[in-house]
Amino acid sequence: MFIRQFLALLIVFAAPAALADDPNNLLSLLEQKKYLEIEKRITDAAQQADKSATREPELTNLLDQFYSPQASLEQKLNAWVQARGASYIPYLARGIYLDSMGWNRRGAKYISETSGKQLDGMQFYFEKSYKDFAKSLEIEPRQASAQCYMMEIAMNYGDRELPAKLYRHALAHRPNSLAVRWYFLSTLLPRWGGTLDQMSSVAKAARSLHQANPSLKILEGRISAEQGDQAYFAGQYAEALNAYKQALSTGEHWYYLKQQGEVLLRTGQYEASVTSLSKAIALRPAYWRAYDQRGVAYQAMGKHAEAIQDFTVAIRNAEGGSRLINARGESYLALNKSREALRDFEEALKQDPSNTDYISNRNKAKSLPPSR
Repeated sequence: MFIRQFLALLIVFAAPAALADDPNNLLSLLEQKKYLEIEKRITDAAQQADKSATREPELTNLLDQFYSPQASLEQKLNAWVQARGASYIPYLARGIYLDSMGWNRRGAKYISETSGKQLDGMQFYFEKSYKDFAKSLEIEPRQASAQCYMMEIAMNYGDRELPAKLYRHALAHRPNSLAVRWYFLSTLLPRWGGTLDQMSSVAKAARSLHQANPSLKILEGRISAEQGDQAYFAGQYAEALNAYKQALSTGEHWYYLKQQGEVLLRTGQYEASVTSLSKAIALRPAYWRAYDQRGVAYQAMGKHAEAIQDFTVAIRNAEGGSRLINARGESYLALNKSREALRDFEEALKQDPSNTDYISNRNKAKSLPPSR
């Protein structure tokens, strides 16, 4: 109900270590309460994206920094909204954060494998997120970013009508947008109640705009990527890799590269996995899950310093996670850094006290001389 209640408003995408020295590190600016500077950077990027769709990735990556399920971010974002409530941007940023929290609570499995508690957590954050996006649109209707995330939320509730309305409204303000079409295509995936024919029609409708925005050619690979995903989920890795290769022949997109990198990892092709995941990270620098998977690949290659760096980025963005923390501890242990390893194993055990692997790792670290 909360989605439809806000449709009337519609009518009238700890900071990552990789971004620590980046002047566009918005989470660092948020920590310093430099709200006007954040808003200026996003406003400038939005204006450039409106002028030329080829500049859209700059805006997308700035906003993507807020797509991180860190509980500690909420208080900082609340302070920004309170201080600058007349601007649409703090509502948009907080909505993106709350959206990430909703998906984090839900998990990545099919609905049949998702608990009621997970769904309740998702519902809690999605309601708050949608309200912020609606408020953002009330203040500034001439934007496309909020609608992208609203489509994603509506999709999760099986709403077929609302995403189409959001899609049309967003395209009215950014007709050559790849991001808007990408989010809408996601709502048309068969797993969300759509069809491959519907997806194909969206890609075909954009062909007349390829000259204005060459990146729209990437849409031609989305069906192949979906076929790759289905093969991946079924453990048919050779078929998945062929499908992702076909998707990538239409252009490099972070999702195609990330999925390909994950399958390469699972088939033991670690160097190729690192290459693919590194390209994905270059295109979407704040996406912590790609760092997680690249860390696993580095660890398998025995490159533990690199693995630790990637796991640390993922841990900071996800605010922990026992699997990630234990994995980093294993790389510390491999480098004979028993003190750091023990710290991680004990933290992992706090989150999952009965995990026998964590217990074994902790005991192993305790048996070694303390590292300096």
